[in-house]
Amino acid sequence: MALNLYLDDCSNSGLLADLLQQAGHRVVRPTDADVGLDGEDDQVHLAFAAANSLTIVTKNPGDFLELHETGQGHSGILAVYQDNDATRDMSDTEIVKAITNLEEAAQSGGDPWTFPHPQQLAILTAPRDRPRGGGRGPGAPTREPGREKGQEPIKKIFIDS
Repeated sequence: MALNLYLDDCSNSGLLADLLQQAGHRVVRPTDADVGLDGEDDQVHLAFAAANSLTIVTKNPGDFLELHETGQGHSGILAVYQDNDATRDMSDTEIVKAITNLEEAAQSGGDPWTFPHPQQLAILTAPRDRPRGGGRGPGAPTREPGREKGQEPIKKIFIDS
């Protein structure tokens, strides 16, 4: 199942867009001629994605977590932590693999919570970031309690095969 994805300014790269498109996803970028949102505030990117039923892929999880917690409507957020550390940061290929695992888990009849849906924020992470004892299979989420009453929980999606 293909996803409709929006790469915000922090995740907007030609390589990531190409890899996601090769995996069968529709990708919209802030630099696309018909979008023109390059350099806009995160709230503008979130509103655009929500208005166009696009799931955001961001490497700026802190700001998008704050927006998520405000209750502003959105079509899903896939967040990737980046520390500017090549030994820890996910590569574009790993991001695509994590999204593929997310899709495969949903398609195999897994917990429907493993697939991006409105008002959900998922953290994509590499196995090297997994807490001990976390080996629950591809796409298996680690659930965390909701941040505020009525707020969707946050989950982590691991990329291991």
